[in-house]
Amino acid sequence: MLTKISLTFGSRQILQSIIDKYPERHFKLMQTTTHTRKLALFDHSGQDTIFQSPVK
Repeated sequence: MLTKISLTFGSRQILQSIIDKYPERHFKLMQTTTHTRKLALFDHSGQDTIFQSPVK
């Protein structure tokens, strides 16, 4: 059962660099439908967060 989910916000370039750096993680990149520059990256790997300023 999944017990840890964390997310962070940023530009596509920054969030893509995190995805590329941690290929073993289970990420989901999402954006709002009205603001295409507002992106959120969810880490649902169940591991401790790797984000510096996460929302847990």
